[in-house]
Amino acid sequence: MNAAAEPVAVAGANGHAIRVELLGPVIAHRAPSMLRYGDELQDALAGEPGIEVTRELVPDAAPRVRQQSKLSLAVRRVRELGTPLLPPPRRSGASQADLFHIIDSVDAHLLRGFPRERTLITCHDVFALLDQAEPQGAGVRGRVERWRRGTWRDQLSTAGHIVCVSETTRADVLRTLDIDEARVSVVANGVRPIFHRLPAKAVQAVRSQLPGTYLMMHVASGWQPRKNFEGTIRVLQELRNRQLDVKLVRAGVPLPASAAAEADRLGMSAHIIERGRVSDQELVELYNASDVFLFPSFYEGFGWPPVEAMACGTPVVTSTAPALTELIADAGIAAPAADVPALAGAVASVLTDRTRRDQLIERGLDRAAQFSWQRTAQDLGALYRQRLTALNGSTSASALGHD
Repeated sequence: MNAAAEPVAVAGANGHAIRVELLGPVIAHRAPSMLRYGDELQDALAGEPGIEVTRELVPDAAPRVRQQSKLSLAVRRVRELGTPLLPPPRRSGASQADLFHIIDSVDAHLLRGFPRERTLITCHDVFALLDQAEPQGAGVRGRVERWRRGTWRDQLSTAGHIVCVSETTRADVLRTLDIDEARVSVVANGVRPIFHRLPAKAVQAVRSQLPGTYLMMHVASGWQPRKNFEGTIRVLQELRNRQLDVKLVRAGVPLPASAAAEADRLGMSAHIIERGRVSDQELVELYNASDVFLFPSFYEGFGWPPVEAMACGTPVVTSTAPALTELIADAGIAAPAADVPALAGAVASVLTDRTRRDQLIERGLDRAAQFSWQRTAQDLGALYRQRLTALNGSTSASALGHD
């Protein structure tokens, strides 16, 4: 959040508002979190003075293939590379914009189709480029994966400006890309108003339908190993070994096969409540009904669930992954992702120490209030004005594509 709001008016090509085209996500991805990010940005920026925003969901350059086929995966990999094997992304009226904003760095190949100095791209994380990323394998498959990641890194480096969702992601970008730090800013995500505390009666109605003396919640939107599913199961076991009647409530993707097998092996399956992908309202109800929220990821670029939980008045325990400690500040408890006893101890302290629990609830509510989409829009608006001012200072309107 280092793009300070600026009251100075900066005219776009039409002499008034700055016209910004939001691009993505690429339709094939349909990642719920990125669709949500784009929707929230579009809505928030629509209320930002001096900004006119439009949105384009980018069609696939690759041919349609069956979701389950091997050809589908191969085509997706080639498309993500944005190699000359595929045509540039199709554009529909985007040339009239002053600035273009690609909302997900996974789609960095889209930079080939737009003037790069006028194009910003949001980087949610660069985990694939870090040393602790999932193994790339050996042989041909490993070489192809390394080539793919290297190509993505090179594409991302060409963006006119990179918008990072946290200081941690900005540090990772500067560490892994050959790019001037002046081209990288932080604009944090917001949290929707729907995530809030519910009346006690409504919470009790939800709680009465769930077993267990204590409820520990976990949310995961993807199956990446860095989400630490097995660690979450072992924390549950440790808590129950301490004679605490805890049930694990999960929302999002179900446990992957390896974690489900671990739960069976440890005898924890009967103590796990899988709710699957739930509506926003159901998610709010589960946050409110839970006694503690556990998020022990090995790595995150931001981490919406902990902020959502805090906004609902639920105490939060996370790993010490840098983005998460940055996010929760002093409003939650953090322990190393691989240290099951420490994580379990932190959760137990929330469940058994009422004073500490109340303190974390109040701090969490205050901390979550700092992440609003209105603030995100204000920070982005300031950044757009800075970019356009810099461009207008070095390039004529004609060179900007507005003859």
